[in-house]
Amino acid sequence: MSSIIAKSLYKSYNSVNAVDGIDLSVKSGQVFGFLGPNGAGKSTTIKLLTTLIPPTSGELTILGINAKENPLQVRHRIGVVLQQPSYEPSLSVEKSLEKYGLMWDVPGKIRKKRVEELLSDFDLNEIRKKKTEDLSIGQRRRLQVAREFMHDMDLLFLDEPTIGLDPSARRNLLDFLKMKVKDGLTIFFTTHILTEAEYICDEVAIINKGRIIAVDSPDDLKKRFGSKKTIKIHLVQVNEK
Repeated sequence: MSSIIAKSLYKSYNSVNAVDGIDLSVKSGQVFGFLGPNGAGKSTTIKLLTTLIPPTSGELTILGINAKENPLQVRHRIGVVLQQPSYEPSLSVEKSLEKYGLMWDVPGKIRKKRVEELLSDFDLNEIRKKKTEDLSIGQRRRLQVAREFMHDMDLLFLDEPTIGLDPSARRNLLDFLKMKVKDGLTIFFTTHILTEAEYICDEVAIINKGRIIAVDSPDDLKKRFGSKKTIKIHLVQVNEK
């Protein structure tokens, strides 16, 4: 079964195709990596797949739901963590988690249990009373990802989730995600770091200039592209006065 099926998906801004006719199939119960350089179309694609923006054309099915016709049904079953920072400055870490659980109508007993579990899983216990405006960039990022696990979901989109994390926190997060996938969660994971994708992903797609140029296992992609080192030098003639 596939959690994501995209066919000839386009997103155009004026005459520019930010997403240029991609075809994509993501199997359930795995981590699917989405790699590409800055400006390749990763963030636009994830906004399309999460129904945050509508496609210009193409077909999109998320968890068996026609995402173009029923975006709200999709949103009730997914989690999304975008690159942009998102936090409530005046709330403490634990109150921020609590509020997120309330927003998703998580019952009180379950909500309190999940708060404690996530504080521990994301190494936030020592700063649980600290206001989020006083946190470091890495601490805010850990909280931003942790909040998403306050509610139940079938599919989680993570857009560069390790930005700002030190090596230890990055490894802990990746291990936590692996554990959740074993429990049945499907994760769509965007990154520009091949070593991250190699560690956590079952399958990887590479996007460039809005087009998917390869889909394969991390090991096979590394064999195909890992040894290539290319230097391009562009010479511009300057007229001397």
